[in-house]
Amino acid sequence: MSALDFAEIFLTIAAQARGYRDVIARFGRHPHRNAVLGRRSTPSELEYLANNHLVHKRSMPNDLSQFLYNT
Repeated sequence: MSALDFAEIFLTIAAQARGYRDVIARFGRHPHRNAVLGRRSTPSELEYLANNHLVHKRSMPNDLSQFLYNT
């Protein structure tokens, strides 16, 4: 694996972390956990959940995920 591969993986992971940070900054919590934790969702949380672009469901691009499984 080259340094460029590592850099691309790092950038992907950093973007994912920023996404988590942005959700918490916006809502003060992870709205997708509300039902499990018995919390009532706010209208803005319901709108966020309805768009189905949840940060925790994003996956690593296929060209990078190969590095997770090739040993």
